Amino acid sequence: MDETKILKEFADLQSEIREDKIKIELDPVVSQFVDQLFEQDGWACYFHIIANCLGKGSLVYYSNTGLKEDKIVELLARSFSEGSGIFADILSKYLEQSKVSTPLDFFQNFVDQGALKLMSECLEYCSVCDQVRIIEVKNREDECPNCSAKLFHIMQASLPEAVRAAISNGQLLEIYVKKCLQKAGFRVISKTVNGAQVSTSIPYSVYAIDVEIDVGAVEKSSLFIFECKTGKLVPSEVAQKLAQLKLLIDTINRRINGLPDLHVIFVVLGEIDKNVEPRTYETAFADLNLKSCQLIPANQVAGLVSHLLKLKTKV
Repeated sequence: MDETKILKEFADLQSEIREDKIKIELDPVVSQFVDQLFEQDGWACYFHIIANCLGKGSLVYYSNTGLKEDKIVELLARSFSEGSGIFADILSKYLEQSKVSTPLDFFQNFVDQGALKLMSECLEYCSVCDQVRIIEVKNREDECPNCSAKLFHIMQASLPEAVRAAISNGQLLEIYVKKCLQKAGFRVISKTVNGAQVSTSIPYSVYAIDVEIDVGAVEKSSLFIFECKTGKLVPSEVAQKLAQLKLLIDTINRRINGLPDLHVIFVVLGEIDKNVEPRTYETAFADLNLKSCQLIPANQVAGLVSHLLKLKTKV
């Protein structure tokens, strides 16, 4: 069974993709955000900060340079004693987010690429003059006009709605996996929607129900199904997904009297339950022609392209 035949069968079974998911995948800001997030060391820390800023009105706080934690705590205490609510609010939220071990000035890259929206005001502090004030971002200067000392700024940025939605529904990880597959040279399963190719969260109509696949791809006679999980992965979810895939694979088998070599890969940003053991599923679902069931934990996500390239040589 070749790639073209597999792709045709999947195309024939495709249902309508949800409109909101189409918009998210095709949004250039979401695409840029994905590229910015996963290309750097420490991406998991940034993702943790951003994922905690999904609530309405929540902002990302970052600085242009470092300032010792005890100094920030001192400024925060002064703000409370002087009744400077806006200073206290910005300093406390920056302090909370800055507890990660990654430099927060990296968020400026997101702003520069349009993946985060910079708010109009920022906090400015001169350590020599010992002065804190709120200024317009457009009026920022590197040095204090009074003493020429380097100025410390805390900027505030908001998540674009499309990015917020992509994180909330887990599609951000799906888009990343799709991009990695394309870089590794796999043929990604897609659906044409108004002239554009959509490759994430595609549902397939089998046995009067829809089986949704996060991301799918083919290479020679092999079919690769990727399930993307931003939260904790537990055994029941693995078994449920494989049971759904059984319906899909059975349908394909009836249509063409043959099965592709199947590889199911779970890409997980959250915790993986210790009872999730891939080999047990390979045995239990052997009738799917399941050649491998694999886990990609969070600490391997950044190297996904390399993993895919190695996988490609084995099929």
